[in-house]
Parts: sequence; structure tokens; C-alpha cells
Amino acid sequence: DITFTWGEPPDYVVTNREQAVNIHFVKKQDDFRPSKQHVSQYIFVHQVDKLYQELVESGVEILRPVKTQEWGMREFDILDPNGFMLCFGTHVAHQ
Repeated sequence: DITFTWGEPPDYVVTNREQAVNIHFVKKQDDFRPSKQHVSQYIFVHQVDKLYQELVESGVEILRPVKTQEWGMREFDILDPNGFMLCFGTHVAHQ
């Protein structure tokens, strides 16, 4: 849920997920270019598959589909509106 915005159009937004986490997003005002190869932020979540499905259904740009990695994380990457790569993941037992 978006709980706060500033500016028109907004350049500062605060989100809240199930009363458990707040994430603040700020639109960059300089010429900094986001990396196309490196994750800008890793966000640990409890139900990665549920979140993945929700974002797919919402039309979010998925860069890397949800997958269990050899290092014991189930994760996926998206592209945020500013062009930054965000990774969402949860720890899983090694198989």
C-alpha cells in the first residue's frame, strides 16, 4: 500500500506491506545511471512465490523469474520505475 507521497507528480513515496515493512522510494534528481547488471537492493520476504505472482499479475517488469538458487535462496528480480534492479528472496532449505 502507498501510505505517503510528496510532489506532483510524486518524487517521494512511502509504501507499507501488511503492516510489516515500510520502504521509501525517492526519484533521483541527478544523472546517476542504475546498473543493468547488479541488484540495487535485496529485500527478504516470507512468501516469495505469493509476492512474485502478485507482481506478475500487476504488470511489474520481471527481470529474472522466481527460482530456487544453489545458495539456498528462492528469489526473483524486478525493475523499479527508476530503472533499478530489486531482488526479493526467502531462505529455503538446501535440497
